[in-house]
Amino acid sequence: MSTRHAASTFDVSDFSPRDWSPSVATGVTPGDIDMVKNFSGDIEGRSVTRFVGGLTEDQSAGAYAAWESFEGSIDGVAGSFAFLHMQVLSDSTVEAMALHIVPSSGTGGLAGLAGAGGIRVDEDGTHRLWLDYSLPD
Repeated sequence: MSTRHAASTFDVSDFSPRDWSPSVATGVTPGDIDMVKNFSGDIEGRSVTRFVGGLTEDQSAGAYAAWESFEGSIDGVAGSFAFLHMQVLSDSTVEAMALHIVPSSGTGGLAGLAGAGGIRVDEDGTHRLWLDYSLPD
């Protein structure tokens, strides 16, 4: 299996916060959010996402973890798969970031999909996602 690179932009078509008030207070305000995203580029389709995390009041520090279920195509190969991602923000800078495809989550032409990637937001607000992935031959 060779590793390929796919990149896309995405927008959020639904942003639905849920009530969540943990019994332990910290210096960040926690959140639990459902989102729907639409992707275009090498990665085409939509995803549903559950985020949990928190930010300081000025939004300069915090973290999130998310489970994302995607349906669509990567480089023209159709199917669905799940991936996990997280980011840690400190002094308004991303300090840590990870994105991994969940093993055995691929369906259709994406069965056997494996790999990792990342998410970035450009200064102009453009959201980007990329994957370095492999599929069985």
